[in-house]
Amino acid sequence: MSTKAAFKQKMETEVSRAQIELAEFRTRGTAFSAESKKLHDQHVVELERKLDVTRTKLKELDDSEEDVWEELKDGVESTWGTLQSGLQKAIVNFKTEIHK
Repeated sequence: MSTKAAFKQKMETEVSRAQIELAEFRTRGTAFSAESKKLHDQHVVELERKLDVTRTKLKELDDSEEDVWEELKDGVESTWGTLQSGLQKAIVNFKTEIHK
């Protein structure tokens, strides 16, 4: 397996995990008060946007030639980092919201 293929497989696994976490996060919002739910839903929309950007970057990497994919790797890692950070922050912030 090439380095590109291994990286792509790793990132696809990470994106799949993020999709599962986002789905769980989305479901948790159903128990919130109206005000909290509105804020939660805004976070969900933003996280879905970040997930779409990450998928787009991963597709660009997949479509790239073997000799230039490393140039795109940083973009994939950057969008992934932004998504993962945002998702973890939202989960932590709303975990405390549930216990109020």
